[in-house]
Amino acid sequence: MITEWRSTSTFECFDLRRSALQAINDHPIQRYPNPTRSLKDLLRYESFAYVRPKEPQVTLAGALPAPRPRTAGWPKVLAILLLGIAAALIFWQRTYRTVEMMLAGGLIRLFTSDGVYVAAQRQSVYFGLGSDKPFGLRMSPECTSAFLLLPLLVVGAVMIALRPRISRQVLIALGVAVVALVLVNQVRLLMLVGLIDWLGTDRGYYLGHTMFGSLLSVIGGAAALVMFVWLATRTPRAQRKAADQ
Repeated sequence: MITEWRSTSTFECFDLRRSALQAINDHPIQRYPNPTRSLKDLLRYESFAYVRPKEPQVTLAGALPAPRPRTAGWPKVLAILLLGIAAALIFWQRTYRTVEMMLAGGLIRLFTSDGVYVAAQRQSVYFGLGSDKPFGLRMSPECTSAFLLLPLLVVGAVMIALRPRISRQVLIALGVAVVALVLVNQVRLLMLVGLIDWLGTDRGYYLGHTMFGSLLSVIGGAAALVMFVWLATRTPRAQRKAADQ
């Protein structure tokens, strides 16, 4: 293969020119100053081009192209299922609030020696029974964690529909975020019960519900959202190691 050729004289370079002709015919020219010039003028350049050999192409007899991987339809079904769960939370949020208050009643019993009663039909819990300051709390639609879960479910469904390959990550992130929101709401209820028992009905309820309770809900909701996005969109560890190498 000729990579560079410099002319010296017509007689001395006759064989070299024939070799150059053969190389030009056999290999594609990668750089040529003026393709319209004749081959005679081309050979007169002191340094006309370097030629690149053709890469050998191997063809296997009877070989078939690799089939393209099929994307299963289950991510779309999963996205529809998440949207269905979001709709169910709206229509059956009363049942969800009942479950929340039953869970809160069980947790309150762990931290108090006074009587605790859960009125599931009214989504209410009564504590301090048998003491001089009994009190009752009712879970209203504004205080439930159901409506904090709705945006996460909708966003998760959209992410799975648009990027099916991260469906598993989205499900894991959604599960972690749901657990975090439910726990934040239960901690808020426990804090409210503690402040009422400590500071009394008026001041304890005001601080526990209006101030600290609202602040805890906002911070907990924001943290759950950030955690959901991070877990759902982060690159797996194996891919990060492969990229570093």
